[in-house]
Amino acid sequence: MTVPGDLRETVAVITGGGGDIGGAIGVELAQRGTTVVLADIDTDRASKFARHADDSDGGVVVEAVDLSDPESTWDLIRRVIDRFGSIGALVNAAAVTRRGLISELPDDAWDKLVAVNLSSVFWACRATIPHMIRSGGGVIVNIGSLAALRGLPGSPAYAATKGGVVALSRALAVDHARDGIRVFSVNPPAVDTRLYRAMFAGHEDPAAARRSYEASQAPGRVLTTAEVAALTVFLVEGRGPPYSPEPLVC
Repeated sequence: MTVPGDLRETVAVITGGGGDIGGAIGVELAQRGTTVVLADIDTDRASKFARHADDSDGGVVVEAVDLSDPESTWDLIRRVIDRFGSIGALVNAAAVTRRGLISELPDDAWDKLVAVNLSSVFWACRATIPHMIRSGGGVIVNIGSLAALRGLPGSPAYAATKGGVVALSRALAVDHARDGIRVFSVNPPAVDTRLYRAMFAGHEDPAAARRSYEASQAPGRVLTTAEVAALTVFLVEGRGPPYSPEPLVC
């Protein structure tokens, strides 16, 4: 990308492209002319977002990937390079959550959160960065969480994995600034997604619990996926800082 804001020749890979945040980012990028690859284990959900972008200026393709498997992640990036020749933007938006105090969390739940929320970011960046270096640069946006910076009651594993995303993003920003690769972590508070709404399923009155939680937030509500997408696209367009290892909060 040589002209800030011009994404017409950019190929963007969105991991977690079947999720509410990843899908919203993909649709927004496609509307700006980006060629978007929505990568997810749930290709049906990713395909629904792809259909939302059918009348956009960019093209959207769906690729299957198991982000808990490093070989599957490697293969995803290889397929994209074979098809399009380059990757100008990588957005890591995949996430799973599991609530519970540390004494209540089984090992398999911890392992899954680490694999999907953190290791997949490492694997995708490791596979993509050499291609970005060869093509003269690019941008990586890793979707973290405000929980990484402030904690989240009853979610130590989720907060820890998102904290790892912030630290990894900082390190990559430092390591690859001279390669022309901009790396950011975007850390929203609660966002209105399926994962967020599931948090209240176990309450006696889920709607009341949700209203109480949202009233406690600084703006009196949670963010929309469109708001997270807007900040992410702003960074991908090259309108943000050329170098910023510090985490960004929506």
